[in-house]
Parts: sequence; C-alpha cells; structure tokens
Amino acid sequence: MNDFIKEHIRAVLAELELRLIKTISSLNDEDLNWRPNNKSNSIANLVIHISGHIHQRIEVGIMQEKDWRNREAEFSRDLFVRKESLINTIHT
Repeated sequence: MNDFIKEHIRAVLAELELRLIKTISSLNDEDLNWRPNNKSNSIANLVIHISGHIHQRIEVGIMQEKDWRNREAEFSRDLFVRKESLINTIHT
C-alpha cells in the first residue's frame, strides 16, 4: 500500500481517537458501563468493540499488523471498564 494512503489513514484515526477520548473523558465509570437492560450494550462495550473492529479491519487487514482481537469478550455482560482503562484501550 502506498505510504501516502497509510499516513492519511493514520491521521484520520488519530483525529477520531482524540474525539473519542474527549467524549469518554466527560463521563464517569458508571456512565460508561451503564446499560438500560441485559440485552443492551454499554458505552464501554461499544467502544471496545469499535476499537477491536478498527484494529482488525485497518491495522491487520490493510497495514498487516498482528491481530490480538477477542471479539466475544467485547460484548461480555460482566464487563466493567474504568475510564482510564477504556482510554488506554483506544490508544492500543
């Protein structure tokens, strides 16, 4: 893949990362992990899922990086993620 395209993808992802971190930073741990019912996902579940999806499709699929994703764990009903840990997940 062309280096220009890779750098453009990295720049777009970096901008999205900053926006996501800003939004997450405005919420507390309870807000991030709240779900309206047992069939719904929390914000934390969705952020981890989106992070895993971006990793697998772009970093692994396009940039040929190593895959570490555990998709099933992204939707665990037992998941409780602290804000700092969620932000670190985005940086990974």
